[in-house]
Order: sequence, then C-alpha cells, then structure tokens
Amino acid sequence: MLLIMKPNSSAPTASKTWILDGFMGNGCRFEKLRDRIRNEIGSAEIWYYQTSGLMPIDNLARVFSSILSWESGPVNVIGYSMGGL
Repeated sequence: MLLIMKPNSSAPTASKTWILDGFMGNGCRFEKLRDRIRNEIGSAEIWYYQTSGLMPIDNLARVFSSILSWESGPVNVIGYSMGGL
C-alpha cells in the first residue's frame, strides 16, 4: 500500500495525530506510520492502552478524551479496527 501524505499548508496551526490500535494490538506495528507522519506532517503519537478487553470501552473513551482535552490545537485520530470505536 502506498501512503502519500502532504501537509495542509492552509491550516492555521499544526495538528497532532494520535494513532489507536485495535483489539489485542499493542501499537508497535504503527511505529513506522507514526515516524512518517512526524517526518512529513507534524507531531504524532501512538496511544498504548489496554486492548485486551479487560477495561470497558466507555472507560477507555473517558481516558482518551481526557488526554485529548490537554491538546491545545487541532487533533487527528487514526483508529484501526476496535481503535476506531
């Protein structure tokens, strides 16, 4: 798969990208994507969270929401599989 990313030059401020893996994932498989986004677009992080299903999804949503509340600008979220919920 070829992924071509271009920065949005019309954006007033740089956005941060958060990457969320799916059920039973650990996020490591997205390190190359995170690095590419950092190199070509801007700030990017992988959220390493409890993906085993032991924590209810609504609790995970509250935790991630609180993390996002600390962001001062626009945020992009890439969710893979259950990470997209």
